[in-house]
Amino acid sequence: MANEWIIDVLVDLQDFARNNDMPGLVKQLDESLAVARAEVAAGRRVTAPSAIEHLLRSAQKWPGY
Repeated sequence: MANEWIIDVLVDLQDFARNNDMPGLVKQLDESLAVARAEVAAGRRVTAPSAIEHLLRSAQKWPGY
């Protein structure tokens, strides 16, 4: 699957957040990982800009972070 890279990136970000005591980000990345896995499994093409846009939209749910 050519789009597996997005899952690897999100896992790396989540590891960083976990190691740096950022529980809100860890939780948000759990949600982002679920979306990414579902979309990759559905065969949707995930491009870097759309992935970044999703993360930015998701981050708006967490004011102050």
